This record gives sequence, structure tokens and C-alpha cells, in this order.
Amino acid sequence: MADIRGVLAGLDPVTVQRVRAALPDLVEEGSEDLSTLTQLDVQRFLWQTLPRQSKGRPRERHEVAWAMGDFLAAAGLDRYAALCRDRRTHEVLSVWARDPAVGSRTTAALMRSSGVQPPDTRLLAFGTVLTGQEQRVHADASRFLEDAVARGVLDPSSECGVRSSTETFLSTRSPAYGGLAPREAVLRERAASWIRRLDPDTGPFWTDVFRRLGDEPDLPGNVTLSIAPAVVLLEQAAAGIALTPEGHLPADVVVELDARFGWTDKLPSRRPSDERAIPALLYVDTHLREQQLITVHDGRLALTDAGRRCLADPALLWQLLVTPSPRWPDGFQQDALAVMAVCLLRQASVSGPRLTEQVSSLLSHTWRSRDGDSLDPGVEWLRVEWYRLGVGLSWWELNWRPEHYRLSEFGRSAAAELFWAVAGQSTS
Repeated sequence: MADIRGVLAGLDPVTVQRVRAALPDLVEEGSEDLSTLTQLDVQRFLWQTLPRQSKGRPRERHEVAWAMGDFLAAAGLDRYAALCRDRRTHEVLSVWARDPAVGSRTTAALMRSSGVQPPDTRLLAFGTVLTGQEQRVHADASRFLEDAVARGVLDPSSECGVRSSTETFLSTRSPAYGGLAPREAVLRERAASWIRRLDPDTGPFWTDVFRRLGDEPDLPGNVTLSIAPAVVLLEQAAAGIALTPEGHLPADVVVELDARFGWTDKLPSRRPSDERAIPALLYVDTHLREQQLITVHDGRLALTDAGRRCLADPALLWQLLVTPSPRWPDGFQQDALAVMAVCLLRQASVSGPRLTEQVSSLLSHTWRSRDGDSLDPGVEWLRVEWYRLGVGLSWWELNWRPEHYRLSEFGRSAAAELFWAVAGQSTS
């Protein structure tokens, strides 16, 4: 890689002056070569930083872009030099000069179409301000995409292809991240910050939590068995079935689903025809409505856009079933659910009252009830609600001991995903 000083020495004085003024916006301070420069860096400079510069005439911005093109060409970075000379670059500079708002929208469209800006995916949504591991992962993901585009294996105009390639990078374990997948590295850093906020006296408890979370897969094996009741209800919503006057599933559908999933096989009487008599079905139906995957329109069950996407993507459906929002959007609710999830993962089984006590104790460093009373009532309500949801989705080993909670294989994955959905959220 050519060094910066050596490249500048071969250029004319006017070009050198323009390049020297622009370099601090393009490369890290103190860099002596261009080894860390990426296409995304060049795009940001040309389409975001340079247009916003107020000093000099608008014409001067075009001249800076041309000068930077000469510099990068002399450094042997022909693809980057081509960006500086590209018609689109000079068009966006002109648009910014006329109307910054339109220029900003044009820049955003160009960045997306370049194929090297890592998009938000179902695995990870990047924050608006990048620091630490997240900044590193974003940069490495961009290099990964850039390499794929340069080799001709990725069409930069394909949003689906770019998203899929980004997910491949995020989910592939790497020695560069201590054997973790890049996504895991980001989530762990975010979770560490969440834990420090929740419990300043971090210690062996949370160390053990991270170890156990690392053993749980992002998606459980045979996930279709767990989500099957939800899939069937989404299909019923897609068909637009008519509901009862009270807003429940009709009797024939209830009987059919009960026969299929065997929820009341052990009951001595005939199969009930009222949804409210089959808790497992009612809880899943309620959750799908609360998560805005299905809705009611003119007395009929209807599928939302999110629900439609879930029908085509089991992994997305699993994620939206487990994620607490929008059903439980409150900060206390989400923290309580995340803490409850890790408490369940750390022990083979636990009684309901004991679980409530553990969660309340861990939340007490950060949360207080409005009246200064115990947190137990709020925690217990959430515990019961999440237990009920898990009954219909096979998250519990119900034949263990009736008075104790014990997670199934599906439940362990659900608890881990729930924790990351809360503790791994970006705070920016």
C-alpha cells in the first residue's frame, strides 16, 4: 500500500493543498498509509461530509472531489478514484448546493444502492452512533460486502442479496472476535452496558449467565414444531375467517385445531368448542394479536403485513414471537422479562414464587414501585403471562413438577433470544 506522503509528493501543489485539507475527513488521524481505507469511507466523504462543508464556493467541492480522485488513482486505488470522478458524485454535490434536504435523501439512496453499507437485519440493527465493537463490526461488514461486490459475487443493487450477505458475516464465528460471531460480540458489549445499568455490583452471576447464553442456538432445532400453532393461526387470518360476536375463533376451527395439536386429549369430556376453554390456544391467539401479527377487521381475523412476512419466514416468526415488544414495551416490563429469562436458564427448575423473588431482587438496584412497595406484583404478573405464552408454544416441560417451572429445549432458546432482544438493544 503506497504511503500518503509518497503519493502526495508526485502531485501538483494545488491538488496537494486540496487533498491535505480533506484527508482528516477521510483517514484516521496519524495514518501514514491508506491500508484501512474502505469504499464506504470514500462514499461517506464524497456524498455526506464534502457536501456539508460550508467553506469555499460550491464549485470548490467538485474540485476537491477531482483532486481526491487524482490522489487515489496515484495510490493505485482505481475503484475509489472512479467514485471521485463518477457523474453521480458530482450530481449529488450539485443537489446539496441547491437543496440540502433533497441532497440528504439522494445521498441516502446512493449509499443503499452501493451495496457496501451494511443494512439493519433481523440479526442486528446498528445504532445511529457507532462505538466499540459495534463500530468495528460495521466496518468489517462493509469490507466483507465490498469484497463480494468487487469479486462479482454480489449484485450491489440487490437489497435481498446485500442483507443476506450481511447476515452471513454477522453470524459466522471468527478468531478476530475471540471465536464469537460478530453479532455476538456486539450483543455482548451492549448487554454488558445493560447489566451495569441494572446491577452495578456485577459478579459471578452475570459471568455464568453469559456462559449459558453462549450455549443456546439463535434458532432451536425443529423450530417448526414450536411455532406450528402460531403458523396455523396466521394461515387462518390469511383466509379471513369470521370470528364469534365476542371476537373469538369459531367453534369448528377450535375443534379442528384441538384435534390437530391434542391440547385436551387427556380431558375426560368431549373436545371443547370454545376457544376460552383451551388456554394454550387462547394464549397464542392473544399473543399474535398483541404482537400485531394478526388483527380483527369487520368481524374477521386478518393478517398484518408483519404476519404475512412471518408466514414466509419461520426464523422471523420465531423472533417476533419471542421479542417482548410491542406487547410489553415498558422499560420495567422488558428488564423484568430479560432477568426472568436468565434466572430460568441458570437453574434446572424453580418454583413460581422463588422465581419472582429472584427477579425482583435483581431489579431492585434500578427499579422502584411508584408507592415504594415491593416489585413482586409486577414481576409476578409478567411471569404468569410469559408462562401462559410458553404453554401453547411448547416452551415448558409440563410433566416435570406442576409447582415448578422447567424450560424445554424450545424454552431455553426462547429465553436466550428474549434476553438478547432486551439487553442487546442499541441505546443510540
